Amino acid sequence: MPFLGSTPPANYKTLTKQTITGDSSTAYTLNEAVANANEIEVFVNNVRQQPTTDYTANNKTITFTDPLLSSDSCWLVYQGKAESTTIAQTANIADGAITNAKISGVAASKLTGALPAIDGSALTGIEGLPDAIDVNASAPADSLNITSSGNVGIGTSSPTALSNYTSVVANNSTGSMFELMVGGTRTANIQTSASAMNIQTRTNIPIIFDTNSTECMRITSDGRGLSQFTAKAWIRFHMGQNSITDSHNISSISSPESGQTIVNFSNSPANTNYCAVASSDQFYGGNTGVMDYYSGSFRVVNSNSSAYTPTDKVCVVVFGD
Repeated sequence: MPFLGSTPPANYKTLTKQTITGDSSTAYTLNEAVANANEIEVFVNNVRQQPTTDYTANNKTITFTDPLLSSDSCWLVYQGKAESTTIAQTANIADGAITNAKISGVAASKLTGALPAIDGSALTGIEGLPDAIDVNASAPADSLNITSSGNVGIGTSSPTALSNYTSVVANNSTGSMFELMVGGTRTANIQTSASAMNIQTRTNIPIIFDTNSTECMRITSDGRGLSQFTAKAWIRFHMGQNSITDSHNISSISSPESGQTIVNFSNSPANTNYCAVASSDQFYGGNTGVMDYYSGSFRVVNSNSSAYTPTDKVCVVVFGD
């Protein structure tokens, strides 16, 4: 800074001072160690005390001849403990002499000035991610947006979910896959290859197709479909032997009496308004049909016009919700 006269010194010295609060005792602790009473100047109520007569001192203890009261004002100066303060002149500091370690604790209030505008093309050498992030200065606006609520949008400025994309492309030379997880467990994935597209579940759960929030079709874990427009269930069984040849969505059959069979659903229809059509091919002149509809089962009967009679190769198909 400007000055008149001789160049001010770059170094200043000051003596170390200590204040003592009395408590009616004679011995007190010093902040600095001394060899004897002559190394300190002691003032009580602004009156200088005589060394060795009014007080003695050794190491870090000062002992007064008379007790020091709490109402007394007492302070001392360490004659042998001069402190030096150096004021660095800006012109004398060599370029690069101040290291990062020396300025790590600088308060924010000491940092003034405006930061230069950030140029996306200049964001290189990010620590820990060499060449992993490439920001093109020509990228369109709103290429990536993170809102105050934490939603991330790619290609949209107003993401409405944690992840919001206007378009997602998975590309790999041998195929691509999206994995779906629940609580860290992979439950399903959509996978493509050069020859096929697979929709897979990794646990024993069905695949459900909805339109307008209404279920239209369900593919169960056994690989068979359930919908309004496909068979809700079907079965081929031997009535006389009470045995199932093959079936879909049928859990079991039972014979309450000769010529009658109760067929039980694995997954029951939504109501009893379903339609079941039955036929058989091994009893000439007989009549095979469904007589009773229940929520979880239905009754198939075979008659020769005068009595219920069992037959084989009975086939039933069921449609409905």
